[in-house]
Amino acid sequence: MFLLRVFKICSALYLFAAVLHTTSQLFSSPVHAGISLLAKCRFPSLVASSFQSLLVKRTASKNIQFVPQDQISLQSRTSQEIVLWTSSPFALENGLGHSDPIPMSEDLFLSKAFSSLRPSKIIPFFYRRTGSFEADDITITTLVTSNRLQVFARLVERYSGPISVTIHIKNSSENVHELLDSIHSVYTSTPKMSSNVDVHLVVDAFDRQFNTWRNIARFFARTDFVMMLDIDFSPCTDFRSAIRSSSAMMEKLRTGTAAFVVPAFEYPKHEDGIDAARFPQTKTELIAQVDSGKITVFHAFWGPGHSSTQYERYYASSPGEVYRVDSYQAAYEPYVIFKKDGPPWQAHIFVGTWL
Repeated sequence: MFLLRVFKICSALYLFAAVLHTTSQLFSSPVHAGISLLAKCRFPSLVASSFQSLLVKRTASKNIQFVPQDQISLQSRTSQEIVLWTSSPFALENGLGHSDPIPMSEDLFLSKAFSSLRPSKIIPFFYRRTGSFEADDITITTLVTSNRLQVFARLVERYSGPISVTIHIKNSSENVHELLDSIHSVYTSTPKMSSNVDVHLVVDAFDRQFNTWRNIARFFARTDFVMMLDIDFSPCTDFRSAIRSSSAMMEKLRTGTAAFVVPAFEYPKHEDGIDAARFPQTKTELIAQVDSGKITVFHAFWGPGHSSTQYERYYASSPGEVYRVDSYQAAYEPYVIFKKDGPPWQAHIFVGTWL
């Protein structure tokens, strides 16, 4: 009986806290946003966040010529920019939502759209690519922590299509200036980087909100199709052109119910996989290295992760041949190409996982 009473008390406290938080967000946020907007008009210097001010000053000081004017405008927004949230027709038809748009700060909108552990500072298009790509192109979406920037640079050099990347920066870092300088240095290191890559920043105190970061990179991708890929991988063949030149494959992608698996491999010996220039460029070269044991299936020690790809069937198929994955099981985690707004989004409640 004692444990039951404790459970009931805890449940009541949780319910009270949830209602209080929801009420606060629903009513206090619009009021706060309205007051902030008024303050912004009367006293602009009072509403700029310290970190955002740092970004603006740094960008201005670098005089980046290739950043479009609308990108500078985006970076110079304060955290109190107003967004109007409109309830969907479905919500209104079912007696939910609000008939009038709800004003809220841009920071609140973005942080709740991609919330995981708590609100984060999200800065989309901190750098915006200058190259143009067709809507039916394939964007690689990925995530990078501040200590893996050089690895990301190698991925960019191996892929000729668009890339959307989320870069995480801890808001407790004492070397924020150095991190931003490192990002700037990498981004301006090659023409391919500035031409092909959109960079989105996430600033918060949490290191492993991988699914949230993946969703951000996918959400802000500017093509109809995406490929979710870890930066440690290197595209060895031009699968992008092969898929786009196949009317049958593109038609399947457009349905939003199909995904194409790109088989993943790895070098068991780390030193063998350092020089990307020596990676196999054709299926014949790949199979020769698989037969010699120099290359293996990715994470071969964990069969459920990639066994559904049916590698033996892949080896026997002709180059470019497409076959159906008909042995799906729950632990399958392939690298896939799919319609951006087709499959469900990554579950942000899970931290440090693909789920």
